[in-house]
Amino acid sequence: MESDPICSSSGCTQYLHPKAKAQDRGPEYPISPLGPDEVVSDVQRALAIAEKTYKHHWEFGTPKSRALKKYYNVAKDTLYNFKPELD
Repeated sequence: MESDPICSSSGCTQYLHPKAKAQDRGPEYPISPLGPDEVVSDVQRALAIAEKTYKHHWEFGTPKSRALKKYYNVAKDTLYNFKPELD
């Protein structure tokens, strides 16, 4: 089960990939600064419109929101036993 019939008893040494050299990688092209993704900017714009419409500002992950515990994951209160002892 452990031996591969295509290899010899000394191991698979004949079908290894050749090691890549630095010059084989090709040229490194600069990445142009295109700005944020179109979807991200659309979501940010929609959030700003919704906050203005409903006169409510969302705060996630700030010290103020953590102190309020308004946006809190209740599942974190459950004590899970990730290493139970089995019979």
